[in-house]
Amino acid sequence: MMSRRKSTGVTVVLLLASCFSCASSELISYSEYHVGKLRHENLLRQNSFEKIMLSKSGCEPVYRCERASFEGELESRIVNEIHSRYRAFSATFCPGNKNFELLSRRKPVNATTHLSYQYDMCYQLERDTTLRNVFPEVVENEEDIIILLSPEEEPVVGEAAMEIFNQLKIAEGKRIYFEITSDPTIMPRKCEQVETGICLMPGIFGEEGLGLVAFGVITNGEKEDFQELKAHLQKTWVPRFKPGKTERQFGIVRQLKYSPFIIIYSKQKNIYSDLADLKDIALDTRERVDKVDDAVLSLRKEVNENTEGTNAAVLSHISLRTLESLRSSVS
Repeated sequence: MMSRRKSTGVTVVLLLASCFSCASSELISYSEYHVGKLRHENLLRQNSFEKIMLSKSGCEPVYRCERASFEGELESRIVNEIHSRYRAFSATFCPGNKNFELLSRRKPVNATTHLSYQYDMCYQLERDTTLRNVFPEVVENEEDIIILLSPEEEPVVGEAAMEIFNQLKIAEGKRIYFEITSDPTIMPRKCEQVETGICLMPGIFGEEGLGLVAFGVITNGEKEDFQELKAHLQKTWVPRFKPGKTERQFGIVRQLKYSPFIIIYSKQKNIYSDLADLKDIALDTRERVDKVDDAVLSLRKEVNENTEGTNAAVLSHISLRTLESLRSSVS
């Protein structure tokens, strides 16, 4: 169902849909929810990683807030304030590696500027569930998740982070909001997009805490870049947000009072990544076989040097049969 809700200078488009991977329980019908159906078909033209992340969502029924249009003095002031903090955002979410993209100053907007904001994944859940049920395949490994709970607490990683992710409950009517990128080196830009989305949400939902249970960024790209970002946050997060620091003004930080900020590395699975995995397995197996070959040659030499005659031949045969069996088990 498409609905439009008007606030001060705000038009919101909400699409009623199930998460896109579950065709058998899809709630969109072409005739009744025409715009929603077109959106579903247009997934083919979206960023491929965004399409994959949407397909990795589970079968929970949701309202999806897809986009919002703003025009007014309040909204333009919010956007300009966010843009003015571009250096602080770069420092917070950029490890300083030259691979990472820093934010730059942008032209200010005014009250007559028409602002259209796209939400990659802003869902309002239609029944009680958990974050793991919404994202059953998005994150699989403990090292692929960072959770920020407050400016006073170190980032949560590893087993503890995965436990929070698996057990986080979402009540009916509550929301989650994630931006999606295929490149962790643009994390400052994506986090600024989350900041913008968070700061504009009161004009859409108008409730304390925005009804958000979780928010954050899902990324793909080079795993080493994600690990570098994680190490950077573990080292600098608490010192950067000491009382009195300008970073305490971030909408992201204010929202932590109500919900965790989660950064996820989600490996993009396709035929190329599958072939790469098979190559790694083949190389690992080859290395183990080579080790067995070396052991076979070493034992044959040792047997030939230390025994003679028939006994030597028997011992050599028995030992080689044993090692050949071992070799076949790893090949």
